[in-house]
Amino acid sequence: MKTCTKCLTEKSLDKFSKDRSKKDGFQTHCKSCKNMIRKEWRHGIGKEKQLAHSRSYRSIPEIKEKISLRIRAYSKANRKIRNAQQQAYRAVQKGLINKTECIVCGGESEAHHPDYDRPLDVVWLCHHHHKEAHTIGDIYETLQQV
Repeated sequence: MKTCTKCLTEKSLDKFSKDRSKKDGFQTHCKSCKNMIRKEWRHGIGKEKQLAHSRSYRSIPEIKEKISLRIRAYSKANRKIRNAQQQAYRAVQKGLINKTECIVCGGESEAHHPDYDRPLDVVWLCHHHHKEAHTIGDIYETLQQV
C-alpha cells in the first residue's frame, strides 16, 4: 500500500506506475492523478508552451527548408488528393459548398473525400471520425458502425 501525494489516498501498488529513480520503485502520484495532471498540462499551459516551441523550431531556416521540401514531395506524389482538397477549400470559400457539422456526432467538421475523382462531393466529418474513415477505408462502413 502507498499514499498518493496528490489525492492523499492510500492505494495498492498496482495503482502506481513504476519509477526506478524512486526509493520504493514507484511514482509518487497514482495513475489516475497522473492522468489528470497530464490532461491539464495538454489543455493548459503545456499546449501554449508546445505551440511556442513548435513555432520557434519551424522558424529555423534549415527546418523551414526541410518542411517545404517534404510538403512539395507529398504534393507531387499525391497530386489528385491535393487538387481535390484545394478545390473543396475554394468551393467553401466561394460559397459553392456549405460546410456543415459532422454527420456522425454533430461536432466541428472537416471535408472527407470518399472519391478524389469527384472533388466537390465531400462528406463532413469531425477530425476523429475523419481519421476513422481513412483507417477503415470506407465512410459508409464507418457510419454503419457508429
